[in-house]
Amino acid sequence: MQYPDEINNLTQLTMERFVGHSQHLYTVGQDPLSELAFVRFVLAGRVGPNADEDEEPDQCCVTLNCLQGLSPLPPTRIIRDLDSAIGVSCTLPYISALGVWPIPPFKETLKKDNHSRGIAYESEDADTSIFVPMHKIPNVPLGKVQQRHVVRIFFPRLYSTAQLDNDVHVSQEDLALIYNRCLRPTLIEVVPEFRDRLPTSYAAAFTHSKTCSGGLAFGSLDIPWDRLERVAEILLAKLGEQKEDATDSEED
Repeated sequence: MQYPDEINNLTQLTMERFVGHSQHLYTVGQDPLSELAFVRFVLAGRVGPNADEDEEPDQCCVTLNCLQGLSPLPPTRIIRDLDSAIGVSCTLPYISALGVWPIPPFKETLKKDNHSRGIAYESEDADTSIFVPMHKIPNVPLGKVQQRHVVRIFFPRLYSTAQLDNDVHVSQEDLALIYNRCLRPTLIEVVPEFRDRLPTSYAAAFTHSKTCSGGLAFGSLDIPWDRLERVAEILLAKLGEQKEDATDSEED
């Protein structure tokens, strides 16, 4: 077979040798032929003259073996990252701390379709449930896991009101009730060492979150993963006690 399809001997090079020879060819290249040798070696893996029908073939073709010559790998734990994991649960099934927001960032309210559906009710006193897109159900951002996964509390019995108002945000009055009578007492009970770090009320938390420019800085408190089960259990119970609309609350 003729150039460039002729069969040449294959030579494996380590990454170190490949880079070293490439550097050598680039450094000594003072004429067009030397520059051509560099380009042919780096881009085509060819070693030898510029082969043509009337010239001798290449000496060999080079393949790069990045693992050749490496020391054996130490014991390694392989983990994988999920780009997106969406679920609905009545628990907090995490093995990392949950950063809870006393004042929920309003931009983290689920308002766009995330291609998941959940249970809702056509009226607050209805017993028959329906399946609707999750972003149509009123919800409150609760916190984040590892600064990435947003955890929200959904209120399926507020679905009908949200459809009338075309708004899935929970009112400031209800946010104050959630923090003052549900979230803060829950955290004090489960994580008593946080008592002095928790704002005394939703109004105080809102005031402390204001910045000089008039915006809000949303701070968080990291709840240890081994206490999240109790947090979920007590928080949902308190929500149900304070507001019937929250009896069927779920966490995403």
